[in-house]
Amino acid sequence: MTVAPEFVLKKPDFYQSKRIQLTSPILHIGSEVQTLNPFEYLQTPEKIYIPNQEALTKALHKRGYLQKPKPWERIKDLNSGKALTAYIKAIEEKDDEKIAEVIELALGDKWFENQSIFPDYGIISKSFRHRVNHVRPIIRNAFGQLYIPGSSIKGAIRTAITYYMLKNKPARLSEIEQQLQDRLTINGKIGRSKKNLGNELFMKDLFSNFLLTYQDRQFDHESEANKDFMRSVKIADTQPMLKTGNINLSLLDEVIISSYYIDKTSIPQKNIAKYRGSIYAEMIHNVKTEFRVNIDGYIDEYEAMTGMLSWFSRNDGIKIPFQTIEDILNICKEFAQEQWSHERNYWQQIQNELININDRKINLNFEIINEFYKDSECPFNLRLGWGSGMLGTTIGLHLNETTRRGILDECGSPQNRASSFKAPKSRRTVMNKNGEIEFAPGWVKLEILSDIC
Repeated sequence: MTVAPEFVLKKPDFYQSKRIQLTSPILHIGSEVQTLNPFEYLQTPEKIYIPNQEALTKALHKRGYLQKPKPWERIKDLNSGKALTAYIKAIEEKDDEKIAEVIELALGDKWFENQSIFPDYGIISKSFRHRVNHVRPIIRNAFGQLYIPGSSIKGAIRTAITYYMLKNKPARLSEIEQQLQDRLTINGKIGRSKKNLGNELFMKDLFSNFLLTYQDRQFDHESEANKDFMRSVKIADTQPMLKTGNINLSLLDEVIISSYYIDKTSIPQKNIAKYRGSIYAEMIHNVKTEFRVNIDGYIDEYEAMTGMLSWFSRNDGIKIPFQTIEDILNICKEFAQEQWSHERNYWQQIQNELININDRKINLNFEIINEFYKDSECPFNLRLGWGSGMLGTTIGLHLNETTRRGILDECGSPQNRASSFKAPKSRRTVMNKNGEIEFAPGWVKLEILSDIC
């Protein structure tokens, strides 16, 4: 069947396209699997090995019974039972030495050099030596390479745009906060609807409540996704984050979860640091990669917007807050600055504390973090990934502290709720290899690059 030319919908071209370089001191982008259990990795004091599970299982199973050592080479308790059974039992008992003995006996003393079972991308150095029970890995592509999905970057940018639009609509913002406070008075009301809460209260109104006009035809009853003006912005996945010297260095780090006590007897305007726990996560240090942003919209020589961005319109005076890629980065920069100022003030109020947890001394010394936040002007454009907190991923800074605390109590997991605790909720910081708290995760810098000819 032939379609008449006048009825053919032509796919528009991208009118703006920029290469963006992304850099960050430290970053974690979660994977589909939030945490690895002890059956999914091997660990030594220095490294974590994430094997190809199928290849490891086949190799252990193929060995059948463990090799019987010669009388002068006997290895206690390892000459009976199959290698796979012994391996599983050793993991269940959390016996790292026995795990290593089983693997070495079954696969040889150079087992870690077996690329088919222990590929390079599954070997993560540890910045500490003690044992861990759970590991948070970073997302990888089909080739095992670290990268940042474009959807993650676009989600962070969308939050920044939301924040900007609400900042310029104080009446709408007051209405949203009142609705949130009303819901907080009904136990569990927010918790049951938290996934759709933002969309229900303001996201749909800000992004999708537009008339869509395409090729002189209006589509005002189309789905919410079709009428979302962020359709005009395309963000690609980043290039793989390949290690080059200290650039894109993957480490398993100890992430400290902390808060503070409000103590009237403490140093004036200082609150005593409170340790809440540790999480062990793979972090990328000295991140450097790039991605591409495309906007289907362009200001022509008559200063009129053309392309997809021009299809969206409203009758109430609300305008799309950007026209160019530079506009988007400026919006992100403004959002980052407000977060930075808030975090800077937070850390300046903390009094350091030396604590003892299970006979392990943890020095809650945040001097290096305060040095990181020493300048009032934010050197970054956005906060991205895990550890950014509520303020980095929501419009939380628009809300008063009481409302923020209430939302965190409603939406948080039961074991992390602390409605009667006076201190603010937790912050994530990362220890360096010397056991010093040095890093605040998630801050990224975005810089437009010239196109390669």
